[in-house]
Amino acid sequence: MSILVLMSKLPYPSEPGRETIKSHGSAYGDRVADHFNIESTDENSVAKQGVIEYLVTEWTNQGISRNKIARACGTVNIPIEQWYNEKAEWDKVVKRIENALDVSFV
Repeated sequence: MSILVLMSKLPYPSEPGRETIKSHGSAYGDRVADHFNIESTDENSVAKQGVIEYLVTEWTNQGISRNKIARACGTVNIPIEQWYNEKAEWDKVVKRIENALDVSFV
């Protein structure tokens, strides 16, 4: 007996620019800073949140929850930081997210 498992398919997320990620992550950084009464959050935290918000926006109509995207990105923290700091390629981030979500990008 064989079991056929179909992977979900999502559109391959195009590489955003740093300004796009900063824009998506800045509201998060502001809320955290206000909550903890600090001046700002570090850029890597803003970048990680920016990638989450960017992907949520990219996949609005794909039926994938923000929570699931955030959990997947949580397993990709280091590659996101490396990409944001221009030490890794976007494809590395996307491949890790693909594996974490157990999906196939098309």
